[in-house]
Amino acid sequence: MEQTSHGPRASAPGIERATQAYMLLLRLCPRAFREEYGVEVAQVFRQLCRDAWAERGAWGALTCFVAALGDLATGALAEYLALVEGAWNRSGMMSRLRSSAILVFCAYILFVVIGMSFQKSTEDVVKSSVPTAHPGIALAYNIVIGGAALALLATLAGGLPIAFAALRQAFATRRWGIVALFAVPPISLLVWLGYLWVVMNVWQPSHGAMVTVQQPGVALAAIILIALFVVAAIVSVLAVSVAITRSEIRPELYRFALAPEIGVAVGMLATVVGIAAWGAQMLTYAPSYLNGPDGPLGLRASLGSHVVVQIALMLLATLIVIIGVTRGFSARRAQALA
Repeated sequence: MEQTSHGPRASAPGIERATQAYMLLLRLCPRAFREEYGVEVAQVFRQLCRDAWAERGAWGALTCFVAALGDLATGALAEYLALVEGAWNRSGMMSRLRSSAILVFCAYILFVVIGMSFQKSTEDVVKSSVPTAHPGIALAYNIVIGGAALALLATLAGGLPIAFAALRQAFATRRWGIVALFAVPPISLLVWLGYLWVVMNVWQPSHGAMVTVQQPGVALAAIILIALFVVAAIVSVLAVSVAITRSEIRPELYRFALAPEIGVAVGMLATVVGIAAWGAQMLTYAPSYLNGPDGPLGLRASLGSHVVVQIALMLLATLIVIIGVTRGFSARRAQALA
């Protein structure tokens, strides 16, 4: 009778010390788990130790303590694995959102470069009487312009918030390397414009008014101009892509960009359809223009051949954008379910 009445009281200090040790070991668990379940788990442990002591004495309490430590270690490991898995999934989804936006941006720049080539190739047709004589040709060309404008506006709507966020963060954290990467596009443009100014205002006047692409110097100047533009475009795209990749941008901005990216795809698709319609009507009503030589380099290729290649490349860029948008929405759905 005396053992029964004094046993629980004698065991109380030992149980409390065991509970304190258990609570210290709880600190090994993730903080979120401790804040939500720590007090409850400690109370359950205390009660289990009391019951074990009452049934089997000190050996029972010790056995309960060891078993609880095993459960604690297993639970802590499971919680940390869950955290790692969640972080990995979020990182993977974030990476997919970011890569989707970069893919769309790169494909759009390719589209713009090819579109500028189409615009340059069709200058003579636009200035001629063909669009006036055949309104369908003019309408198709207007569709091209409208689609290009839609794609541009959508790109700005989705891309500028991301670029501004990356720049603001770079200035705030003094990451001047990222700032320098964003400076590459305007510097590249200035270099290209500077060369163009030299050609138009220094080199061309020195060669007289009658300058033709058949002259070797003119062809070389045109080749350099086009090559410089292509290199500037590639370097600018790479610089911006690397800057975005190195920046820690909120996922909300990438998710917001998905809606404008649909506009980019629609605008590009409309442009391709417009060019195809324009080419088909030109083939019907003004085939002589399509059969004529084209290209600022004096290449021996017809305008029609160039238009076919331009349509193929622009369609490829459009398909890449559609793939990028699809990947972005897939990542957003996976992130929502995670």
